[in-house]
Amino acid sequence: MDAPGALQGLRVLDLSDDKGQYCAKLMADMGADVIKIEPPSGDQTRRLGPFYHDEEELEKSLYWFMLNTSKRGITLDLTTTQGADLFRRLVAEADFVVESFAPGTLERYGLGYTSLTQIRPGLIMASISNYGQSGPYRDYVATDLDLLGMSGTLFLCDDPDRPPTRVNAPQTPIYGGIQAYVGSMMAHYHRLETGEGQQVDVSLHECATLLHYSQIVWNAYGMVMPRLGDRLQVAPGAIVRYCFPCQDGYVQAIPQLTWSTFVPWMDEHGLAGDLTSPEWEERLQTLVSDWEQEHIDYSEDVIANFLARFTKRELYEEGQRRYQFVYPVYNARDSLEDAQLVERNYFEQMAHPDLGTTLMYPGAPWKLSRTPWQLRRRAPLLGEHTSEVLGGELGLDASTLAALREEGVV
Repeated sequence: MDAPGALQGLRVLDLSDDKGQYCAKLMADMGADVIKIEPPSGDQTRRLGPFYHDEEELEKSLYWFMLNTSKRGITLDLTTTQGADLFRRLVAEADFVVESFAPGTLERYGLGYTSLTQIRPGLIMASISNYGQSGPYRDYVATDLDLLGMSGTLFLCDDPDRPPTRVNAPQTPIYGGIQAYVGSMMAHYHRLETGEGQQVDVSLHECATLLHYSQIVWNAYGMVMPRLGDRLQVAPGAIVRYCFPCQDGYVQAIPQLTWSTFVPWMDEHGLAGDLTSPEWEERLQTLVSDWEQEHIDYSEDVIANFLARFTKRELYEEGQRRYQFVYPVYNARDSLEDAQLVERNYFEQMAHPDLGTTLMYPGAPWKLSRTPWQLRRRAPLLGEHTSEVLGGELGLDASTLAALREEGVV
């Protein structure tokens, strides 16, 4: 039997696309009854890959699976009078609404926050949009790439002699979802104290701008932080390489901070080069920022030659023993096999009877000892719980539901 979650007893209506679904997923995994509401044609996230076995079908999007665990799902066309009326009836028993429509859209449907609070005064609505509910950009369309670019995050990615590049996975929907969840929980705390609901206005643009601190550097020094790629600034004027190939991939290493123990490690294997010479022993006592570039280059060549002889695991374990800054760069398989994550049961297995298989999911972002996070069910099939919610809970009979389906309302 499922353990009670911290949000058990609360109901959430999730109207969002991928910009808000992670927020509602966190609520669902913490025990809230989250009802994912999609148009009868299906949420657009179902059409985003990757897909199970590369089969581009509505019920096989891995992205949809990940963002919608623990939720029930119904179909409802909010643009119709009947659909909007049914949604209002659901709102009467709801504690949260999570939505990511363009600002003003729900107001045009007669379902804006002010209208809904006439039905449910203590309602909390998390409104997640590209640029927020106000400002000159509020009606602009944007992708994850656009938002990362306009936040300044993209400018910092890749090597200095190359154009900026993006991380090969969506960033703003996940990070924005986390911030929407945090904001909603703060609003819930306020509601527990006062009984008052409120709208939580989340701008993905602003969330992405939180991913770095280059604005502070500009404000303090009048300097634009450069792209450094696989380089790290360890001191003013001192930029060193920190990512190196090894036998089975890559490691991050910053020996410049611990020469006194890193050089003996290399020397034990006869791979310290000239770094044990009197000239270099003296140089290693000084800051890298005082070195000539040829000396920085030579030391990095020696480091690279040493690290290339070992595996990620060998370097990490021995580096820990020697208090060295040496860390593996994991791929997905490495993460799944990582002893720390395995010991803490981080990854969760979820049965998908409709696919005839079990899939692995990322696990708890936090562990609560009394009210734990938990994957409670796989993501819903399209309209899977429409009869259960609209029939069993709102009291619509079978003939009414059949008529609504015929009319395309559900």
